[in-house]
Amino acid sequence: NRFLTLIKSSFEGKHFQHLFGMMYDPRNRWNLEQLTLNRKQDYKEPSVDMGGVEVEKTGQHYDLYIGDDLQGKTNSQTRDQIEKVILHAKSVYSLLNPSGMALFPGTRWAHSDLGGYMDELNEEDDILYRPRAIEVSKYTCWKRDKSGAEIWGDPEFPTLLPVEELHDMRAKQGPYVFSCNYLLNPTSDENAVFKNTWIRYHNKTEIGRASCRER
Repeated sequence: NRFLTLIKSSFEGKHFQHLFGMMYDPRNRWNLEQLTLNRKQDYKEPSVDMGGVEVEKTGQHYDLYIGDDLQGKTNSQTRDQIEKVILHAKSVYSLLNPSGMALFPGTRWAHSDLGGYMDELNEEDDILYRPRAIEVSKYTCWKRDKSGAEIWGDPEFPTLLPVEELHDMRAKQGPYVFSCNYLLNPTSDENAVFKNTWIRYHNKTEIGRASCRER
């Protein structure tokens, strides 16, 4: 509930209240699990709610859901752990209002994790020419060229993550952990059995036929 603590303290701050006034009644669901702001009509749901993968919110409906880092290193070690997170993400859409939105910011730890599941959905939508149901935005620590390849040494966020700090972090964490945290790729190309640089593509549409005759 660290996020809720920060949100709560923002509303309680003197500078915030000087600008926007008292936007809540402390007698009305104002704790480290639920926050309810002053609203023009009553709702059964609080303004801000908190929960985890193991917590069910049956009967609740929200305008915005943020599942921050649902998939972590500790719950991505087995297929069952990964499936539990994916099932939770699927159930979120039943909790959204018709115009609601779900966001899933996080780090990749396995190819079959929540991020991989969303990539598969997008690939399926593209193959079947359907509008994408999920938008996946990937910003790694390095900028990309026109082909989408990462430009090592050219940081995407130079003020927040300067190149020297990134090289130092990679040396400390090793290629796998660095690749998960900063490249959104759960397999470092350096340690991969089949490296991305080995892959070649062609645009041939016909496959030659081999023929034989009986003796």
